[in-house]
Amino acid sequence: MEGEGHWRILLNECKGKMSRLIFSNRRCLVEITLQSQNVGRVVHNVLSNHWNSDQLISFLNSESDHVLREAL
Repeated sequence: MEGEGHWRILLNECKGKMSRLIFSNRRCLVEITLQSQNVGRVVHNVLSNHWNSDQLISFLNSESDHVLREAL
């Protein structure tokens, strides 16, 4: 049985410069839209770590903050 920290990708949909990802584990779904150029790095980090839901959301929030700082 998969643990809470075992994430998999349910959806990786690319539409031009933006991509939509949905990650799931045995307890929840997490959806994010991000720049397509960042998808590979984000997916690698999520699948190679065993984060719980809160840790995953914290990581995705920090990625969003990083992209926002670069845009400014």
